[in-house]
Amino acid sequence: MSSTDQEPEPSLSDWRPWLRGRIVGLFVVKLLALCALWWLFFSPAHRPAADAEALAARWFAPTGTPVTGNPAHD
Repeated sequence: MSSTDQEPEPSLSDWRPWLRGRIVGLFVVKLLALCALWWLFFSPAHRPAADAEALAARWFAPTGTPVTGNPAHD
């Protein structure tokens, strides 16, 4: 291999485009990860119903046992 076949040594001025490419690449990866998390956990398909009937059933549901005095204290 002759010296003309080798790539030239990178100069110090070549680090800015390289760093810009790395930052943009990482930004894209983070954006994709955030989109995936939103889609997996917060999308409308994963939201519970919030209509009046659903809220009433949740808030005003009858308890399993009636509240009475404690027999140990009677």
